[in-house]
Amino acid sequence: MQQQMMRMLHSQMRQYWQLAQTCNDLILHASRQGVFLYMSHKCKRLLGYAPTELSSSRAMIGTIHPDDLAELRALVARAEAREEETRAAEGEKLTLRVRDKSNGYVPLRLPMYPVAE
Repeated sequence: MQQQMMRMLHSQMRQYWQLAQTCNDLILHASRQGVFLYMSHKCKRLLGYAPTELSSSRAMIGTIHPDDLAELRALVARAEAREEETRAAEGEKLTLRVRDKSNGYVPLRLPMYPVAE
């Protein structure tokens, strides 16, 4: 029974990974500390970085335009204040300027979908 559950879980994880890899949008997962935990391959086209250049190694805060940080922090604070309602902030959208590999800024419209940790 346990092996069957593990196979099913692995299959589901593979399906979600394939979905993320074929999506035309940039998909990212960041920790509350601002570290990228996952970035889809679209970051190469949009920002010039390979996913491995940003995932788990670079703080997200360092790539965001300084003038956009207050709005991002306010959004995160609202989500944390409503943590007992995990989906409370779902759908809130934020446009941030994110630094690309050439040190320019690219505007990204980011819908927020909190994920329970």
